Amino acid sequence: MKKILLSGVVAGGLLVTNAFCAEDTSKVLHKIIEDDTTVLVDEEYINSLSVGWSMVGVEHKISNMQMFNNANTVWIYNNGWKAYSPNETTKTLINNSGISSFTEIDAGSGFWVNIDKILPKIDSFTTNSMDYDSDNNQANLNISTNVLNIGNGEIKFYNNGSDLNLSSGTYLDGNLTLPSGNNNLQVCIENDTDNVKVCKTNNILVEGALELDYYSKIELDYSSLALSTYDNKIVSSDKNTGKVYLYDTSTQENTEIFDVGYKVNGITYLNNYFYISSTSIDKVKKYDTEGNFIEDVKSFYFPDGIGTYNNLLYVVQNDDDENLAIVNPDTKSIIGTVKTGVPDIVGVVSQDTYLYILGENGDIYQYNTITGESIKFFNNTKFTGSGNYGLEGITILGDYIYVTYVNDGSLYKIDIPLK
Repeated sequence: MKKILLSGVVAGGLLVTNAFCAEDTSKVLHKIIEDDTTVLVDEEYINSLSVGWSMVGVEHKISNMQMFNNANTVWIYNNGWKAYSPNETTKTLINNSGISSFTEIDAGSGFWVNIDKILPKIDSFTTNSMDYDSDNNQANLNISTNVLNIGNGEIKFYNNGSDLNLSSGTYLDGNLTLPSGNNNLQVCIENDTDNVKVCKTNNILVEGALELDYYSKIELDYSSLALSTYDNKIVSSDKNTGKVYLYDTSTQENTEIFDVGYKVNGITYLNNYFYISSTSIDKVKKYDTEGNFIEDVKSFYFPDGIGTYNNLLYVVQNDDDENLAIVNPDTKSIIGTVKTGVPDIVGVVSQDTYLYILGENGDIYQYNTITGESIKFFNNTKFTGSGNYGLEGITILGDYIYVTYVNDGSLYKIDIPLK
């Protein structure tokens, strides 16, 4: 959709005079549209405006007022003057003056924006396509930026909102982790003192699935089908006995905490309780942290794994291979289904807005709960085995994924940080 821009200078100060009326604005916008003068009007453009007043017109509706976060005031004329400010002090002054506010700008409208500080400017931000060199365990990416007017600001780099802890103009390798597909890389200048954040985005295509051979092995005395975390420790269970253990990664001590007496396929901790799924009894059961049975939550056919997200249970079902059943633990009822597109799910764990889903073949997928999209995060080329056993349990401790490899009775940390 086209965005229409008109720039001009208006009188300074907090209030705008009646020199601009609705009729005048309509005529000016009409001329601009006829001349087909178009420019993208977004947060980046607003941040590029000079100090003082600028008049802007848009063909599209503006509903996200956060694009004006670095502005002083924004004014529209619609049956009288209305004003908006991201600054709480200025907002109070506007309200006390009896001036109406607004929360969106209609398509085809003109507005006046006042900038009262010199903002940093990101003149350019470029990245190249990236692929993983599995032979050398190296992920290479070149970032180039040209930043102006940084002042007291700090340069930061993000991928989909996660801080990459990088610096401009460096050639990166080793610890940089990006999923395959399109990544939303962003460079920002942030100045907390002046409440300024200016960003520029550039998408990058990462070629191929992640194949870095980064593993740390933790030997157990048993094979576990299930993993979770509790008290900053890793919870596992002996698939042959039903005993549940707590592993401390700092002391490397593995302590039995209780025994359920049946095969545990999935275990998760939520709000002071453990929830256990088992294909030997086709149920999800609830226990306290000392192993005392509380209640049956729900019956499922072959509940091969279980996880939590947003205080709800996510249950793997063998007869619904690519989907997860969403269960309210309080009402013990299924309230929905997540269609992941991941074949033969055996485990699931969550962090932030993502589900990390373990497939029967040992591949791990990152499912975005906001967009509903799944991408392969970890391409398993090492942990395979005969029959149905390979990687079975999955959990997250800190910013790292841990998985269980049933064939050698070990726990593996995947040394690729999620943040």
